[in-house]
Amino acid sequence: MGLLEAASAHIFPHHAPPSNVIVTQTNRAKIKVRFVYRWRLGPNPIRHRWDERLWGGDLLRLQMSELMKPHLPEHIELSFCPFYPRFWGFERWLRKQPRAIYVLLYKVGYEFSPEQVQRLREKAIAVGVDHKDGDLSKVDLSLFDFHISASDSGRKALDQLIAERVPDAARRPFTDVLYQCPDTRLNGLTPRELNRLSTVYLGLRSNSSIPPEIAGEMDVIEILQGSDMAAAIEKLPKYNFHYAVRPGDGSALLRRYKPFTKGVTAAACGSNILVNKDADDAVDFLTVDYPYLIENNRTPTIVEAFRRAGEDQGGPEWNRGLEIMRSVKERVSGHALAAQLTRIVEKAAN
Repeated sequence: MGLLEAASAHIFPHHAPPSNVIVTQTNRAKIKVRFVYRWRLGPNPIRHRWDERLWGGDLLRLQMSELMKPHLPEHIELSFCPFYPRFWGFERWLRKQPRAIYVLLYKVGYEFSPEQVQRLREKAIAVGVDHKDGDLSKVDLSLFDFHISASDSGRKALDQLIAERVPDAARRPFTDVLYQCPDTRLNGLTPRELNRLSTVYLGLRSNSSIPPEIAGEMDVIEILQGSDMAAAIEKLPKYNFHYAVRPGDGSALLRRYKPFTKGVTAAACGSNILVNKDADDAVDFLTVDYPYLIENNRTPTIVEAFRRAGEDQGGPEWNRGLEIMRSVKERVSGHALAAQLTRIVEKAAN
């Protein structure tokens, strides 16, 4: 049984998986690493498949472990643990926890009180928060031993905020980055050979900035729940261009920092992407020379780049873009993510 199927047993006991997912074995003293996620419960959870209750960033973090598994050092034991605030209280949950490095996904980390964080720290090796795309204004950063961002942009913001809020450098939590992986259901996806531009926007419509001049020339696949993504994956091979221009300038420090999920999704699909420089991590992943990275999200800029992509399709600039997208795919590969997590674990354990 794979990890993703195993997660369902926390809601559906008759599927009962082991409580921990052990990655490897060795004679060296093991370091347990436990990611704690918030299971989204509705009034009738049995009516919903588990992957409809856990999706988006949490699901991708769960999938990430499968990618890392073959590449982690043998002394790291990785597990994912749900926290059900409706089913049991913190004290009951805490009694069941082993001594480990705890990584609280932001829905959990932001809900724990300072007293609860301290209680967990007394039992743990270290306790940190994986902020993913959480709102940094909603958490006391000084409570934890470390902080993880899914983006370089978020990590830089964490460094600045912690320096401002924790004057004593010796007491500051450390920060690091653990990139977002693409949905592993995209593995093995083979895009169709096309001699024309075929464009898709994949995500919440409200998060996009699509000018009316080109709106009729792309498909919008809106993702509102887990089953929407499963259906979308079957359609993605027919597109060779992804759209990811976002509204807003992202200038506020206290905000949500988005991982470059649309970029790594396009890379997994073997596609180019149109995105603005203000999108978090776009420049870091694509470099300033990427042909379809635009300066701003103004309509003339977007339309010009979109038309140019259509003219470039199959030519040298198009192929240069695809080469950069292959480097994006490599940066979120299993061995690259495992190296990031190993670095975080070693720092947290010392």
